[in-house]
Formats: sequence, structure tokens, C-alpha cells
Amino acid sequence: MKVLIVDGEFHWGFSVRAPYTSAGSQSYPLPPPTTLVGALARAYAKLLSKGEVTIINQDLYSTTIELLDYVVWASIKLYRNNYMMPYSDMIRLLRVQYVREPYRIEPTKWFGVSAFGKVYGNTKFRIVYILLEDLIEKLGRDIIVRMGLGIVSLGSKESIVSISNVKLVDPVKVKLSSFETPYYVPRTVVDEFDEVTAKVVSMPKYPPRKSYYLLREYIGLEEIHEDYLIPRGPANLIQGSNMKILKITNRAKVLRVENDFLLLPLRSMRSR
Repeated sequence: MKVLIVDGEFHWGFSVRAPYTSAGSQSYPLPPPTTLVGALARAYAKLLSKGEVTIINQDLYSTTIELLDYVVWASIKLYRNNYMMPYSDMIRLLRVQYVREPYRIEPTKWFGVSAFGKVYGNTKFRIVYILLEDLIEKLGRDIIVRMGLGIVSLGSKESIVSISNVKLVDPVKVKLSSFETPYYVPRTVVDEFDEVTAKVVSMPKYPPRKSYYLLREYIGLEEIHEDYLIPRGPANLIQGSNMKILKITNRAKVLRVENDFLLLPLRSMRSR
């Protein structure tokens, strides 16, 4: 395995809202693994002159599916003492498609007001992608690094970022049960944690089943979400800090990536 490290900065923040939810839904507190891999896949598709979709057995899938077997895990941290703030903006949306025909004559009835979930902060971040070496052999180190440099947004297309540094490094396996980490982890692979430094949130599973990327598929929210642990900030803020993991299950292993510890869920390796 190799680790692709991507350092960057949010311009204003980001918005990653749960799929299939209403216009008033909130953003996830941090970009989930599916969003991180999707951002990498966008750069991959552009570099290799691929489209946004690919055809498998006469069905249309997101091109992200081509990376799914090679990206074992992905997580993100905010740099220490950096903060982000969840918020909802009020926006005016076109709602004419939901208005009954007798009322469509009046243009003033075509619009409605909704809350739009965002997370604000021009904050520095680091993404780590755990990659199988098969991907590096297939594409080459130069393309992998350029994929990291090619990330332009995390979440909605307006959630633009600037990438400052990208590198491929070797992870170091360590035998620890108790440690501190700034990277979010699935709750299911942790037996005990410090509730003062970590909190539980719901975000999409990784890896999702492949039908998650099938364009005509509808999947219920409960099927695609699970609980994660993220660093706890003051009040409702998202903070760049370490959370204390007191005991992990036998379904994960600990890696050291440069100066940080990272928890790798072993279920991510189940089909590899």
C-alpha cells in the first residue's frame, strides 16, 4: 500500500449534503470518504480524457467506480487550531415544477425559500488516500500525483479548494490499541473512545456497494450511512485537533503516516 497525501485549503468552506434529501438539508461536518474519492476521480477522469460516466453492462455508472477497487480508504483532517462553522444560508430556489398548473400563470409563485447547509472556513486541510500499489503500477506515480494536484473542489462545484502540495509516501504499520488521531474513523471499528475529544456523526459508508454509483439507482439513506467519530470542537464548531481512541476492535489496524496515526478499517480490504 501507498499513501497519497494532499495538502490544501478551502476558499470559503464547503457543502456536502446527504443524497436524496430535501433542499433544506444540512451539510456533513467534514467531506466524507465518498466525497474525497469522488474529488480524486474527477481529476482522474480529466487527466485520462474520460467522461463523467462509464458504461458497465449497458448501465451508466459514475467514473468514480473505476477507482473503488484501488482506493482502500480516505480521510481528512483540519490543521491544528483551524476551525470551521456549520451554517444554513437562506436561498431562493425555482420551484415551478412543484407548483400546480393553475398557479403557474403567476411568475411570483415560481420561487420558494429554503435553507441550504454549508460549512464555513478558509481552513487548511490534509487528505490521505490509502492506495493499492496496483493503481500506481497501472497509472504511474506521475499520474497519481497529478490526480491529487487536479482536485478543484470538495463537495458541490462551488466548494473550491487550492492544492498546495501532493506526495506519495509509505505507511508504517504500528501495534497500538490506544492512540490519538486527527482523522475521522468509522465508529464500528472503535470499542472505546474519549467523549471529551470525539463525537459521533452520521456520514456515508466506505466503500459503498457499487450500485451507489449506478445513475438510475435509488438507495435509502439508512443503507448508505453509518456512524463516524470526528474530533470534537467547542460549541458547534469543527476543530482541527486530535481525538483519543482508547480501544479498537480487531476489524482495524493502525498506520503511522508521517507524524499522525491513522485507523484503517479492515473491511475496506474485504474484496481485495
